[in-house]
Amino acid sequence: MQPLTETAEQLVDMIWREYGLHVRAIQRLAPVWRLESDLGPLCLKRVAYDEGKLRFICLAMEHLRREGFSRSPELLPARRGRRWLPHQDVHGEGWLFLTDWVADRPCDFLEEGHIAAATTTLAEFHQYAKGFDGPGLSRRRAHWQRWPRLLAGRTADLNRYAAMDEGTLAEQELLKAAVQQAQLAVTVLDKSQYRRLAAEACAEKSFVHRDVAARNFVLNYRDEANLIDFDYCRWDLRLADVARLLDRTLRSHRWSFSLGQRILSVYEETSPLHPDEYPVLLALLIFPQRFWRLCRRRYEGLLFDRTAFRRDLRQWQGEQRQKSGFLRRFAEEYCWGFLHRHDFNSLSDGATIAGESDTMGLPYQLDLYKRFFPQPGYRN
Repeated sequence: MQPLTETAEQLVDMIWREYGLHVRAIQRLAPVWRLESDLGPLCLKRVAYDEGKLRFICLAMEHLRREGFSRSPELLPARRGRRWLPHQDVHGEGWLFLTDWVADRPCDFLEEGHIAAATTTLAEFHQYAKGFDGPGLSRRRAHWQRWPRLLAGRTADLNRYAAMDEGTLAEQELLKAAVQQAQLAVTVLDKSQYRRLAAEACAEKSFVHRDVAARNFVLNYRDEANLIDFDYCRWDLRLADVARLLDRTLRSHRWSFSLGQRILSVYEETSPLHPDEYPVLLALLIFPQRFWRLCRRRYEGLLFDRTAFRRDLRQWQGEQRQKSGFLRRFAEEYCWGFLHRHDFNSLSDGATIAGESDTMGLPYQLDLYKRFFPQPGYRN
């Protein structure tokens, strides 16, 4: 097949030639085109990454559909069975693939109803995102066992940035605090049941979406969320997605513990978490991921605007008091036994968030206890 350019006429001709579909209208919505076709609205997407990664993504999408997950785009094969087609434009070589157009209404993580819809869909996705082991897929994307090494490496990065002795005194103090936070995350992960959970996830061949952001959920007319854009999906523990969902939502809600509880409660209605998973989730939430990313851009020469760096640091610092309060409450309410078994006193000092009930979460604790440690003869 000859390389394709980006003109609408050629794309319409290509859709007819390769898919046998008439396109009545085409609209560019970077990085995708919306097509009005015989089958209804379709999405034509261009990507520039390597074909091995694209193969993983397309087979993962097909696996979800084959297993019965209906809240994601359906990949449409071309006439000769090809899932993607070569494409060339002014930006260089790439690939095109075609899916249905799942919905038009954007999800807003400032709206709690939207958060609940996205949480339900993510939990359902995790129920179907298992048993995926497509033929010929590279294992380089498998991440089940890598979190301890990854967090340790990023902690070493923060130590290295702190040793550079650059920046203002305030920046150096933030770096020292972030190093302590990162070290705590590594320790919590090391003492958790991560390795057993990772081995179970490896046996299940579970994969995650990895880019759990409001822009990747769209709502239908029933306010149900569909999950789109699987560009970053990979084999991993579902807790990586859950941690990202909490971070992306709570950041805009002053790290409200009560909202965090509601998110976890909605998630568990569909995909229950085991008590051993909470300390792993705690470690992922403790690690200062966004701070590490900011410092990496600054100290690795990827960001030269010191004003923008300091602005981002101030924003990050402003969130930390709220987040630290959330982490203490989360540790107490969901990881109490783990904390006391391993003597993590710094995470259970009794601190609370102003305006929220000290008894928040107790009913959930009792329910969790009864679920996993039933008493002989006990009745609800």
